[in-house]
Amino acid sequence: MVTLLLAATLVAQTPPPQQTPTPAKPETKTEAKAAGLTAAGMAGKWTLTVQTGNGTSDSALDLKADPKDARKFSGTITSQMGTANLTGEVVDGKFTFSFPFNSGGNDMTLTFSGTQEKDGSLTGTLNFGQGEIAFTAVKAK
Repeated sequence: MVTLLLAATLVAQTPPPQQTPTPAKPETKTEAKAAGLTAAGMAGKWTLTVQTGNGTSDSALDLKADPKDARKFSGTITSQMGTANLTGEVVDGKFTFSFPFNSGGNDMTLTFSGTQEKDGSLTGTLNFGQGEIAFTAVKAK
């Protein structure tokens, strides 16, 4: 009852919204960089680090742009679990790639999604069907 009374009081005291249009938000440097990401920009060797509950796990990505479709790329991911072929694409400055994985006899698809940061690194999440885990990737030296 107290919560309902408090909510009603707040609504009654809130002035009506003004009808003036809000100016467009200027694009930040991170957004500008993300919007410019292409499959060709993803090409190359990367060191990918996944943040797990048990610490970090590193993998190597070797990506190649599709010569026929500027949005698509393919490659391999190599970790202590082995090597898998992956496919991905870049749409509106955001990338997604995935590959099949078998864990204890269970087939699943691991999907990485993210953006490129101002410093050129990649950040995002790994979806493994039971939740998401953060990852980062930097160009290999």
